Amino acid sequence: MSIRSFAVSASLGCALLVLTPVSASATSMPAAPQNGPASLGSEQTHLIALEDMTASTNSTLSQSLDREKRMRSYIEENGMGQAFDAFKGSGTHDMAMTFEEALHQAILNVQAHSAAGSGDSGDLTRKIKAYTDLARTSWDQLQASMSAVQRMHDFLQSQGKVDAYMGWAHDKATAEHKAILAKGEVAAKAARTKEAHLQKVVQERHKQWLKDMAKQRQQRLKWNWDVYKFNAEHGLTRTQLNMINDPYSGYRQYGDSYYDGGGWGLSSTGAIEPYGTTVTR
Repeated sequence: MSIRSFAVSASLGCALLVLTPVSASATSMPAAPQNGPASLGSEQTHLIALEDMTASTNSTLSQSLDREKRMRSYIEENGMGQAFDAFKGSGTHDMAMTFEEALHQAILNVQAHSAAGSGDSGDLTRKIKAYTDLARTSWDQLQASMSAVQRMHDFLQSQGKVDAYMGWAHDKATAEHKAILAKGEVAAKAARTKEAHLQKVVQERHKQWLKDMAKQRQQRLKWNWDVYKFNAEHGLTRTQLNMINDPYSGYRQYGDSYYDGGGWGLSSTGAIEPYGTTVTR
C-alpha cells in the first residue's frame, strides 16, 4: 500500500501503534537513522508522506483519546482517582517514536510504493512547512495520549483491575450502543407518527374536495333543470332564446324594390337611408 497508516489496538487496555505508509512535511528533510538511506526523496514525495501521516495520525488520535477518556472514567467511578494521581508510571509507551522517526518511515514507504513525481514547485516548500506543523501537532498529541493510556493501564495492572476494566468497558460500550438504538427508535417512531398524521390530513382534504365537487355538480344540474323547465313552460324556440340573450343577434332588411325615390327611402328610425341598407334593430 502507498499510504502510511496508524492503527491502535487495545490489548488489556493498552494502545499499540502500527506503522504503515504515512506522509509528513518539514521545511528541511529530517536526518535519516543510521541504517536508513542517505536520501529521503524529492519535496513532492516529502509532501505526500506528510499528507498521509497527518490523516493517519488524526484517525489514531481519535481512538486513543476515546480510550484515555474511558479508562479515566473507570478509575474515577471506582474511587481510585487519588491513587492514580500518585502513580508515577513509565511516562512513555511501548510503541513510542519521535516525529522525525515517523516522518522518515513515512517517506520510505512513499518512495517504495509511489511513482516519482514530475518536478518540484516553489509552492511545495510552503505546503511542506504547513503540513509539517500540522502533522507534528497531531503526532505530539497522539504520543501524549498513548502515554496516558499506558500509564493508566500500568496503574490498573498494579491494582489487579485490568480484567475488571475490560469487563466494565465492554458493558459500557454495549449500553451506549443500546442507547443509540433506543434513541434511533424514538426518532423513527416520531417520524412514523408524523407521516401517519400527514396521510390522515391528506385523506381528509381529499374527501372534502370530493364533497365540494359533488355539491358543485348538483348545483349545475339544478340550474340546467330550472332553465329547461322555464323554456318548456314558455314554449320558447332556440331563435327566441338567442334573441332574449342577445337582442343584437337579429338583422332586418328595409327598402322597396321600385327605387322610384331616386334610390333613397326612410329607415325604420325615420332617417334617410339608401334602399337595401341593413339596419340593426
